[in-house]
Amino acid sequence: MSYSHSDPSPIVLGGLALVTLVYFALVVWSLIWVYRDASARGKSGCLVTLVVFLLSWPIGLLVWLIFRPEGLKKVRRVRRIDQ
Repeated sequence: MSYSHSDPSPIVLGGLALVTLVYFALVVWSLIWVYRDASARGKSGCLVTLVVFLLSWPIGLLVWLIFRPEGLKKVRRVRRIDQ
């Protein structure tokens, strides 16, 4: 099987697929983190995540990191004591 110069090799296509998969995994992970962080700070997690996504992902993430509220919302955690 021979390839012309215009056809990408399977190694290049596999590498491109891997880079694309890692990029999308990073985007999804960071959006989940933004949702949890916004909720923990008392903001609407869905709204903040949507804004971060719509502001062109890496720029929106940087904007959230710069302008997010300082303190975490105090959440009362109840411990379960088993006897």
